[in-house]
Amino acid sequence: MTVQIDSAPVPDADLLTRVRDGDTDAYGELYRRHADAARRLAVVLARDGAEAEDLAAEAFARVLATLRGGGGPQTAFRPYLLTAVRNAFYDRVRRSQKVEPTDTIEEYERPEPYEDPSIAALERSYAARAFARLPERWRAVLWHTEVEGESPTQIAPLFGLTANAVAVLAFRARERLRQGYLAEHITLTGSPRCHWTGEHLPGYVRAGLAGRERTKVEDHLAECAECRRLHRELTEANVGLRAVLAPLVLGAAAPAYVLTTAGKTGFAALWASLAAAVATWWSGVLQALTGAWTGLGRLAADAWWWISTLPTRLARRYGGPNVAAAAGLVVAAVLGVAFFVVGVVVAPTGQPQSRGTTAADLPVPAPAEPPTLTSAPQPPLLTSPAPRPTLSEIPVGPNRSQTRTGDAVTIGPDPGGVALVAGGKNTLPIVVERTRAESAPLAAGPTGDGAGRTTDAGRTTGEGRPEERAAAWVFTLGLPPAITLTGADAGDGWTCRAAEAKVTCSRAKTAARSTARVPIAVAPGAGGFQQVTMRFRDKVRTFRLPVAPEGTRIAYAGLGRLRTAIAGNALLSCLPRPACLTDDNNLLTMVPLQPFGSEPGPPGRELPDLGGAVAASGALLSVPAGGRVTWAGMVVGGSDGKAPGRVSVRGPGGSWQEVRLRAVGSPAAGTRQVYADVTSLVRKRGGGPWWLAASAGLLPSGRGAYAGWSLAVVYEQAKAPLAEVAVQLGPVHLATDDDAVAVRVPAGARVEVALALWDGDRGLGGDGLRLGGHALGTPGNLGQGVSPSAHAVACASAGCVWRTPGLDVLRLEGRADSAGSLTLRPGDDPLDLALLAYGHEVGEAGR
Repeated sequence: MTVQIDSAPVPDADLLTRVRDGDTDAYGELYRRHADAARRLAVVLARDGAEAEDLAAEAFARVLATLRGGGGPQTAFRPYLLTAVRNAFYDRVRRSQKVEPTDTIEEYERPEPYEDPSIAALERSYAARAFARLPERWRAVLWHTEVEGESPTQIAPLFGLTANAVAVLAFRARERLRQGYLAEHITLTGSPRCHWTGEHLPGYVRAGLAGRERTKVEDHLAECAECRRLHRELTEANVGLRAVLAPLVLGAAAPAYVLTTAGKTGFAALWASLAAAVATWWSGVLQALTGAWTGLGRLAADAWWWISTLPTRLARRYGGPNVAAAAGLVVAAVLGVAFFVVGVVVAPTGQPQSRGTTAADLPVPAPAEPPTLTSAPQPPLLTSPAPRPTLSEIPVGPNRSQTRTGDAVTIGPDPGGVALVAGGKNTLPIVVERTRAESAPLAAGPTGDGAGRTTDAGRTTGEGRPEERAAAWVFTLGLPPAITLTGADAGDGWTCRAAEAKVTCSRAKTAARSTARVPIAVAPGAGGFQQVTMRFRDKVRTFRLPVAPEGTRIAYAGLGRLRTAIAGNALLSCLPRPACLTDDNNLLTMVPLQPFGSEPGPPGRELPDLGGAVAASGALLSVPAGGRVTWAGMVVGGSDGKAPGRVSVRGPGGSWQEVRLRAVGSPAAGTRQVYADVTSLVRKRGGGPWWLAASAGLLPSGRGAYAGWSLAVVYEQAKAPLAEVAVQLGPVHLATDDDAVAVRVPAGARVEVALALWDGDRGLGGDGLRLGGHALGTPGNLGQGVSPSAHAVACASAGCVWRTPGLDVLRLEGRADSAGSLTLRPGDDPLDLALLAYGHEVGEAGR
């Protein structure tokens, strides 16, 4: 297998997969892309050109060995490589230290391990915890855009996306990181006052709060050290994420590496970094004063607000270029101080620094022009990012052909933050973004935005200024009957009120982005896609929101020419087979499954080495030729609270590859379920026989036990009808029909359903899946331990019997009647829902 350099650039993720499969040319392409960055860091650490080359080469060799062993990154190659460079340098320093022989070793022992307080503080920071929780792909795009300072066009080939898609992905990742700050803060603080302050700090940092709210925040900051720490970190992130993220990977080498990056991208970035560093340092001084005296804290906060917003206010009044020219003189005056601070922090001491060492902050302001796009790769709640359809945004901006200056604004639901569940309280995040100062039209009327969409221009006032310069942002939501407003406070200065089926939200305009987290309740039984309309100024847009049934969570939702597929098999079975397979697992002693005798096995009957006995099974995934995989998720589960967090998977034509899974939800009636996004793996291998192997010691066994796996896939097909597709994850225990899971589907639409069930019994009836008034599957006995995809692999003859006791993996189709509902009921057969994927046709107007 070789890398086709002449064709479209191959994403880093695909190259990493090829390297694990033994393709050395793929690693050569990774070397070509990332060698310069490795050398820059090596020069910073070693301070010698020849030694730096050796250091970079050693790091590449270490990473290659890790990848060939099945480890290493899935997407974020650059940060992983730089960490390897740093570790290689530290190892060299340790090896070069002289050994002093002595007879009294006690003189050199330490009774307690030494902990650098600066390192400990960094690892306890909100930034470190929030960044670690981001999906790997999001961390990678933040590293390249924020720390490396690379443009979306430069890094698009690394991700296999367009430049516009990368820009939107980075934009969403920055916002999710800031949201992560608040989530970590709420996790660590139990005070309702701290929670309220944390929710309003983003608006406070951007100087967007009303007077009363601002005073309330300042009063709390004066008395709460933990909230002051959150404020400081949010302030640093608002100035620029470079200083926040770089030390997490580079440690003490971060400032010098950032300087080399600034030199690569231009002196303007360097000047901005130094100015921001001084501003951030001054912020810390003011925060310390705030904690000492309440009165002085008020004064300090006011002074900081005046200083931090001064560049923006000056730029608005005098113009960016003029302010930049004047700022150069100021930067020159403080340059000696800044370089002195940086030099002291990064000067090598001959001792290796531990991971996470803090360093002088050299933040770079975030890009001034966030993208105004309608769709881009957005991750759902539980998956790693992958290209998929997303919710629409409403772009509202002036006519670009005019000369009068106004505001361009993008507004719409945050696709990465929408996670609605029926039967409870939810939050609907609506993002409003002032994207840039632009030309305003001289008269009202719809105009084009260059992307095939219509936008609305603001109407001019008597003074000739556009109406869009009003003091407040206001939008109105038209909600379906199943969704209602539950409160007025939407956070970040937003206030909402309801009138009949409409909700109007408003806040003072801000120079930056703002998110209204509209508090809503979704009625029980309202699972499915719910339609919401939004009006902003004179523009109205309709979008569809996926709502998960009670007890489940959304793994994927999209709109397109989409179809679903599912495969799966048990990991436990009975002996002797096939005679025992006629009974249910409740009547059998279940043991880890491994093909024996004439039963088909993986290619070459080769099983992976998992350190002991292995259970393995295969299933046929039916994805037609020409189908492009949009999303794929793997679920593994078992009874008695047992499910392996690490398995090996083998796709068609491939080798065994490790997949790590994580728990989703809480165990349901003893069923533990783990999950992994395997989109890139399935996209590479496609349809055909898939095999999964797990350590037998991590699986349950005995009478009534069950364990298995399912692989659900959403794929695009050119000739398929336009459809909405959603995938929900369990586990959800269905003990009686009162626990039924239901979703709404359009009346008369063709519906596809793929589902996996735990512990369905052939001997117990009443369970079924109904599409309106029609039964799908076996009426009155849906769950009976069968998987057609497993039967297709295990059975070579028509008379072969193969059941999967304790697991059902089914794909069903039907046409909805006027009732427009899809309902799963357990009847007299208590069972657990592992996964439910459904798709239904929509008209072309549904786009």
